[in-house]
Amino acid sequence: MLAVGRHPVTELGVSAFPSSVTEDVLDAARAGRCLGAVAATAAGLQVRVVDTGSATGNDHDHDHDPMTVTVTEQLLQQGEDLGAVLGAAGVVALGEVGIGNTTVAAGLASSLLRLDADQVVGLGSGADTAMLDRKTEVVAAALNRWTANPAAHHDGVLPAQRLAALGGPEFALLVGVVRGAAHAGAVIMLDGLATSVAALIAVQAEPAVAAHLVAGQRSREPAHPAVLQRLGLQPLLDYGCAPGKASGPPWVPSCCVPDCNCGPAPPAPRPHRGRAARNPRSRAAGLACVGGGSRRVPVTHGGFAYRS
Repeated sequence: MLAVGRHPVTELGVSAFPSSVTEDVLDAARAGRCLGAVAATAAGLQVRVVDTGSATGNDHDHDHDPMTVTVTEQLLQQGEDLGAVLGAAGVVALGEVGIGNTTVAAGLASSLLRLDADQVVGLGSGADTAMLDRKTEVVAAALNRWTANPAAHHDGVLPAQRLAALGGPEFALLVGVVRGAAHAGAVIMLDGLATSVAALIAVQAEPAVAAHLVAGQRSREPAHPAVLQRLGLQPLLDYGCAPGKASGPPWVPSCCVPDCNCGPAPPAPRPHRGRAARNPRSRAAGLACVGGGSRRVPVTHGGFAYRS
């Protein structure tokens, strides 16, 4: 599932590419020609492309939130409904497209992990040093605006509040998809920083969702390892690249688990007070076949048992 969003933050000079590239990639995805769609097709996966629209404000400016809470809640519900449908297949691989969204992902990661802007901002797709400095300034300004919001200081920050203040439309949809797919008992394959941040927001609201997550790859964005660590995940692929566009997850079933038989895990329990119940399959270790089945490595990601 490829979620596409648009971010006016690109007007602040945080990306090496114009915002029109989002439309180009969207057209290519719909035609099955973008990197993620080609990878998914090669792996025998169906491709679902969702255009989530645009942030309604100027993301990460000094005064305005990128989205309203109402719009964010609608996208969360849309994503949860979609996740329930996609989750019936047993495996849902997530990806995103949106020029400028590594800036947005960095801001969300900073707020979730309580890290400074310079600890989470990365190069994205081809940024230079001056651009990296601008991204850091933009994220720092957004965090200052967020911390001035009383909601930021509550332990139970609602996903819609955080996403409206710091996120974008594809992030809200992805959070909903993660929750809906987990409730359907599916394995959820994450791609880069953006999908991992969305998953972390879902897990903070509903801890049992973590049992359904698998990290498909680790990107070179500096915040990504910290997000994966908070999720308790080790990436299955780590090749030091940042291609994005759902290019990582599709390779995992085909390259690491030939002819895998992956049925849905038991649905994630609804949140309740006290310690969240762990999915019983989250303690199970499977075997992933690597290198044509000549080598086997243990895989202990929650809720996902590989069977070849």
